[in-house]
Amino acid sequence: MQRLLIPRLLLAAALLAPLTGTLHAQSPTAGRTPAATMAAWMAAYNAPDSTALVALYDPNAVLLPAGDTLMRGLAAVRSRLANGLGPAEMILTVADSATRGDLHVSSGPFRVRARGDTGAGRAGTWVFVMRQQPDGRWLITLNQWGTVRAAAPAPARAPAGGR
Repeated sequence: MQRLLIPRLLLAAALLAPLTGTLHAQSPTAGRTPAATMAAWMAAYNAPDSTALVALYDPNAVLLPAGDTLMRGLAAVRSRLANGLGPAEMILTVADSATRGDLHVSSGPFRVRARGDTGAGRAGTWVFVMRQQPDGRWLITLNQWGTVRAAAPAPARAPAGGR
């Protein structure tokens, strides 16, 4: 079942591709690789820097947030993501990824908690579909996150010095 997820998401991205524009403002934070765009996304989310975060999205990007309606376009991205930003520690783990031509899909689990919070925070699953732009940058065309739940407590870290 999981092996079918990436091909299906690539097909969905291909169907959405005509809806995504290639004319957009230059984004200095968008990566030259999908991994660089994901790293920039995580850094902007954790900063929090909504301007840098929104710059990583295609002008006609689609958001599919857990338990909410589909949202399309930078205005929707800006509104949804800016309202949810605060000093946070977001960790995206890539469990699966594939690139075919100018399309890339990555997915996996995430964990997020407010900065300074010692609790478990929230966890769930995420999917990014990115499209390589004519200038070589990878922008997010689809961002979906799954059911958000209380995270399992993180394992205790060993004290500094290995004891």
